[in-house]
Amino acid sequence: MGEAQDLFLFRGGPFYAVQRAAGFVGPRGEMLARRAPFFVLAAWLPLVVLAALQGLAIGPTPAESMLLCLSVHARYLVALPLLLLAENLADARFVTVAQRFVGSGVVRSADLERFSAAALDAKRLRDSRTVEAVLFGLAVAIAIAAVYADLHDATPSWRSVGPPGAQKISLAGVWALAFSQPLFVFVLARWLWRLVIWGIFLRRVSQLDLALVPAHPDGAGGLGFLAGAPQAFGMVVLALSAVLAGTWADAYFHHGIDLRVHRNVFIAFVVLDELLLLAPLLAFLGPLQRAKHAYLSRYGELGAALVRRFDERWLDGSEGGAAELIEHPDPSALADYASVFGAVKKMRPVPFSRATLVMVAVAAVLPMLPLVPIVIPLPQLLGQLAKALL
Repeated sequence: MGEAQDLFLFRGGPFYAVQRAAGFVGPRGEMLARRAPFFVLAAWLPLVVLAALQGLAIGPTPAESMLLCLSVHARYLVALPLLLLAENLADARFVTVAQRFVGSGVVRSADLERFSAAALDAKRLRDSRTVEAVLFGLAVAIAIAAVYADLHDATPSWRSVGPPGAQKISLAGVWALAFSQPLFVFVLARWLWRLVIWGIFLRRVSQLDLALVPAHPDGAGGLGFLAGAPQAFGMVVLALSAVLAGTWADAYFHHGIDLRVHRNVFIAFVVLDELLLLAPLLAFLGPLQRAKHAYLSRYGELGAALVRRFDERWLDGSEGGAAELIEHPDPSALADYASVFGAVKKMRPVPFSRATLVMVAVAAVLPMLPLVPIVIPLPQLLGQLAKALL
């Protein structure tokens, strides 16, 4: 149980150690809220200052104006603080779910050692220096690729200065390359790696001899508490959607690109989010299906015996039996059986419901709402809403 009590997937690794050394970690190991504004200001404010020094804060064109670049503000003023502040909330959810496995009795006493081993392995993956080094290298490579693309693109940008064909990286571009963009990509990559760790942990747990109860009121064999697990990663969807919304807004305001051309990309984005966040829970598809089929078979045999006994007692053709049933009705066992059997038949094959799917979709849609009046003029939108309500 001890490993389940401290399954904090963000409280470990080199980056966490650096934050602890910088005073951004509290006495109980929690990440302090003040680190979010620190990283946000360190990533965003120098871009403004350096762009202003070269006349790119408000440049010759909107595309060359750093302050008019909505994708930058979405990335560093919205997405980055969301990802940082959500780490404590996610850790609390991870610990709660791990404890519920044991506290609810889903993990049998005989498997507690294997369960603890799975939790310990998850923390080892969390603390891996090699993995974080790879993630950091990936973040730097992506930043370099972005700057390289800007320098070889004829489209004006605040990240570069000079005439087309002879562009050089701007001061703000240097800071974006050296700090801002690697920081954002690294924080995002840490979240995605935690999703992988969480999936591995749940896969290990699903291979135990779980004490599933197909008639459980949660409709998921006693695993209904897992439906809230994707909420821990919902902030990633919200953050990525905000960055997409900012990027598409820039494309519209700076280059006149119709937002409707991104419709299929957005649909694919929502579908991919659903798959990524719910994939770890699909590890329990097999155990739940096997438990459901086994219990339906056992309850089917019990039901046949129960109905046969009922018939023998009350429908034996004697008037006494029928009269006794009328005067002293006692079909409660049959009614209880029907209720339990019905609950087993309705058990879901996955430990989540439509509400979980809706939650992920809402997280993806929310940042896009400010773009709706661009696609649908406000008077037309209000008219459609009025027709829907009337």
